[in-house]
Amino acid sequence: MVQAELGPLTMLGQDWSEWDETYAYMVSRDPLYLAANLNVRTFETLGVDLVALYNADKQPQAAFAYHGGQMMAQTPAQLAPLTDYLVR
Repeated sequence: MVQAELGPLTMLGQDWSEWDETYAYMVSRDPLYLAANLNVRTFETLGVDLVALYNADKQPQAAFAYHGGQMMAQTPAQLAPLTDYLVR
């Protein structure tokens, strides 16, 4: 099951990382990007339950989980067990 999801998730991650708006957010940290692009609709449309943006040093810059119709900000401590997996 997990193996079947890796291809689409890898493609989605690459798409977002190459997107000009995401790149600009990583430089500016403009909260308007988060409001416009990381919201309930994003999670429901993409069918994912976690979005995490990491910098080149593998440090999380923004992360949200989605569960039960609600978004929750994720702390670096919450992401720590997943970081090696997420930055691949």
